[in-house]
Amino acid sequence: MTNKFMYGLAVIAIGLFAGIFTPVQSQAAVDDRFAIDDLTYRVLTEDDTTGTVSVSCSNKDIISVIIPSSVVNDGKTYTVTTIGSFGGCFKLEGVKIPDTVTTIDTYAFSACYLLESLTLPASVTSMGFIPFSGCDRLACVYYEGNVPELYPSSGIMLNKGAFAALTSYYRAENKDSWEPVIDENNKWEERKIECIDKAVNKTQGIAYEYLEDGTAIVTGIGTASETDIVIPTTVENPNDGKTYIVRSIGNSAFQGTGITSLTMGSSIETIGGNAFQSCTDLTKAMIGSCVRSMGENVFQDCSNLMEVYYDGYVPDIKGEIYTNTPQELISYYNKAEKIFWENATILGSWQNRKALCITETMPGTKELIYDLFTEEGTVSVMGRGLTLEKIVISPTYLMGRKLFTVTTIARQAFGASTFTSIEIPDTVTTIEQSAFQNCNNFTSITIPNSVTSMGISAFSGCSSLTSVYYQGDVPSVRLMLYGGTTPNSLISYYPEGNTTWEAAIKNGQWQGRGTATWNPSPTLAELTYSFDNGILTLSFTGILEESDDTVNWIPVQEAITPYIVDINKEKKFYRAVQ
Repeated sequence: MTNKFMYGLAVIAIGLFAGIFTPVQSQAAVDDRFAIDDLTYRVLTEDDTTGTVSVSCSNKDIISVIIPSSVVNDGKTYTVTTIGSFGGCFKLEGVKIPDTVTTIDTYAFSACYLLESLTLPASVTSMGFIPFSGCDRLACVYYEGNVPELYPSSGIMLNKGAFAALTSYYRAENKDSWEPVIDENNKWEERKIECIDKAVNKTQGIAYEYLEDGTAIVTGIGTASETDIVIPTTVENPNDGKTYIVRSIGNSAFQGTGITSLTMGSSIETIGGNAFQSCTDLTKAMIGSCVRSMGENVFQDCSNLMEVYYDGYVPDIKGEIYTNTPQELISYYNKAEKIFWENATILGSWQNRKALCITETMPGTKELIYDLFTEEGTVSVMGRGLTLEKIVISPTYLMGRKLFTVTTIARQAFGASTFTSIEIPDTVTTIEQSAFQNCNNFTSITIPNSVTSMGISAFSGCSSLTSVYYQGDVPSVRLMLYGGTTPNSLISYYPEGNTTWEAAIKNGQWQGRGTATWNPSPTLAELTYSFDNGILTLSFTGILEESDDTVNWIPVQEAITPYIVDINKEKKFYRAVQ
């Protein structure tokens, strides 16, 4: 009995001591959550040292976010594999997803109103339903990999509730996966879809190194005779007849060659050091959307390089890339990645050269609002109540990486604005109801020949408007165009000899106002000037016209040569026409 009892105690004691000396760790269990900065992570799987997590946004005011590929919590490294919920991040403009992510959850980006473009890495293999619902400006989603599996299979479409003009883009190298799911209307999941590389025509003769993993490296210009170089996404190996994906441009690949311009497909991910060094004829380079890193001195000694366009994120740079290039060189970046580029620039400079968002170089005013986007790629413009003196409407608007054509000036678009001049592009076909109602400061406007219809009261209450110049046929007008306080002395000018106008004019009037002919493209006459003792004198033949914007010209009443200009007048431009 004694021996048995002592054995029992020994067992008990060992068990107790084992419990006492076993270290107890604070570990996150599956479904536990932890927060780092603006992001919340939920544990999906784990073992002793590693795990996987989904990521969601805990700060609904966030503007941009670069999601890490992994995070460390309590000494354990977790790989980010799932995008949970960024829904309701109303201010979110940019998000960068790492190539560890395999799953996009249901409602992942719902109601991200300001998100215009999104790139999903090739690692994404599955997506929940309606992840883009309520993304009212999401124009472009780029799929770098194959068609993802969609779940649940309940008949609810992936893009249901998404922006009507959304376009999905896929790479040419993945066409075998994508083409079977595209319908006869070139749509996938109820939205338009395109191959991102469809317009790339490769330069023949470029030299490549073909690797065992099915990729190719550009090694040089080879036998190419062209100077405008286009590097494709895929190339066929003449030795084995197989197609290889072009992933990188090698070190010194084009060094010292006579190339004049460069364009590359979206498959390029790395550009080696000195790749284009001493290409003294190179003036413009287009860097592909998937370039992630660039070696040192890529463009060193490119003495005529003035423009480099970056279609994707800010690349990781090893050292300087613009050594001994013109100080006037500008790096242009895409609006879709504007948030990330602005974080990388210092006082508008990147790599010691000026950096600009591509949309900032386009004509137009930032205060204008572009809305009512269509699947066909058109958009309406508005700017009600603007206090700008001059408004220039751009013919196009870039949303994400998709270019929309401005075709409509929306209903009440500029009502009560205080501009004195406005330029309308020849892409506009429709001016809607009350578009310029109660705009009291402008005196003249030119309607391009593209405009075919105008809404009721488009110029109602424009108390200073005296001249409207129509460049084309008489537009279709619904009821009254010039109502309210618009002067009875207003003149509609129409092209000389235009039969559509002649048929519409009754007793010299159209829309209750007088009419007169003009020449939209007049022949210029001789005009010279002298400036002595503060007096500007113009000598001319033909008819003298004046303008404050070089677009809308008005004859100078009773002007004879020589004509002394009142330099205190607002009109600043003069021309003589025959």
